[in-house]
Amino acid sequence: KIFETGTKIVRFANKIDALSELSDAVNKELQNNTNLENSNNNDNEIENEATQIRINLNEGRNSVTIKDENGHVRYDLGGKTHENIKTPHKHIYKNNMYKGEIKSIRELRESPVKLTKEDIEIVKTYLQNIKK
Repeated sequence: KIFETGTKIVRFANKIDALSELSDAVNKELQNNTNLENSNNNDNEIENEATQIRINLNEGRNSVTIKDENGHVRYDLGGKTHENIKTPHKHIYKNNMYKGEIKSIRELRESPVKLTKEDIEIVKTYLQNIKK
């Protein structure tokens, strides 16, 4: 009888472990769904902000290009999908230098990239400053 009771206790403990694992898996899936929902909301917010910038600060034009000594970034606020990345997105270009002169410009392999809130702020600040 003691052996049978011990076996039942072990089986019961195994069932508790299995339920705990199932509970962890369900919680993880719920968290993934919440993260996906938040990501979709963030994407919509960025898309709306990009549209407002395009209309109110960029005279309806779809893109803004910001240059520096290393290359430039083209921020597409509206327009076509490129490489299955819907707008708003950015294309990053690097200057290839030779003896201090730009010899060619190439788009980085990871381009285009979805815009972030930080990108939206960069574009907004840039356009507001050039209007002054």
